[in-house]
Amino acid sequence: MADYIDNVSRDRAQPHWPTPYKYRPSIEIQPRRWVYGNNYLRSFVSVMASAGGVGKTSLLIVEALAIVTGRPLLGEPVQERSNVWLVNLEDPLEEIDRRITAAMQYYGIKPEEIEGRLFVNAGRDFTMKFGAQTRYGVVPNTALVKSLIEEIPKANLGVVFIDPWIGAHSVNESDNGSINAVIAEIRKVADETNCAVVLVHHIRKGNGQDASIDSVRGASSLIGAARTARVLNRISVAEASRLGLSKEDECTVFRVTDGKSNLAPASGAMVYRRMLGVKMNNGEWIGVCAPFLPPDQPLSLTDDEVRNIQKIVFDAQTNGQPFRQSSQANNWIGSAVARLLDINLTEPRGKARVSGIVKALLDSAALTTERKLNTRQGREIPVVCVGNWVKHDEA
Repeated sequence: MADYIDNVSRDRAQPHWPTPYKYRPSIEIQPRRWVYGNNYLRSFVSVMASAGGVGKTSLLIVEALAIVTGRPLLGEPVQERSNVWLVNLEDPLEEIDRRITAAMQYYGIKPEEIEGRLFVNAGRDFTMKFGAQTRYGVVPNTALVKSLIEEIPKANLGVVFIDPWIGAHSVNESDNGSINAVIAEIRKVADETNCAVVLVHHIRKGNGQDASIDSVRGASSLIGAARTARVLNRISVAEASRLGLSKEDECTVFRVTDGKSNLAPASGAMVYRRMLGVKMNNGEWIGVCAPFLPPDQPLSLTDDEVRNIQKIVFDAQTNGQPFRQSSQANNWIGSAVARLLDINLTEPRGKARVSGIVKALLDSAALTTERKLNTRQGREIPVVCVGNWVKHDEA
């Protein structure tokens, strides 16, 4: 260890630490260069992760086209129109051609809008390895890093997508030290070229649970190195019901969650996308990612229906057998709502829809809850009461 320290001392001049801080007015500090929404930032690494088949490759293709054209195709702002490089280390180039062409057809993008701006490399014979595991440890691909640092500025690239991340290295993806060594090379590329690098990754199997940032497969050092990270999830039956989707449509919609945003405020609103089939001129149908905006009132009822529910609640109050808010109670208000609206509670979709209706009625103050003494249990329990009556002239 002493010899190592001596070698470092001889090879490098000793720094003057600690360094006194010199105040800089904010006007002199360059603002962060966001390229696309609060997702991709120049000089930093971002991660997008999901299970297979959700739509992440289709999503990044549309985002790439948005950045290249400067058009907010999915509703998110393009902060800086720039050139994009799509690197796919999994699919044949012909498959990527299909997806790009179908997306351009759906969004009405002309070839001249992307010419000289969109760069694509794909195919099973195309490789890009930033590091390899050997018996002596991780060996970084310094030749690749040097080449990228030279070529990215020549193409004037603002964003590089690498899909999938596991194809960009040959190290143990669960080893923090190994992954950190490879990520260090990618961060060097991002920093030297002032380019945003997006790594597309997979999540672990979650036994039906929603994936989170903690579900990203492999070593945690990957997420630790990323400055923004998003996770894609298919929506559940209950969520599809709340959004007013039919059983046929629920499998087409997925949710994009901001799992980590160190350099920007986290988005409070849910972001949804959907996969749509686009028929190409060759007769083939290709899935394209499109925006999906949930309706403002996905569980809307007519005023007559709301008033009829209120009447049932009022009668139960008057008879001394008020309904309960809890779906576990024998006299759950949802059971009465289901009978009135002819909804089948034995189906998960039906129960989810009724639960959403009850929540909407409580949120709108059409119904409310009060605590009433339950003489049998000897304690106060919450019961459902009528809130603000729907008037006849409104019905």
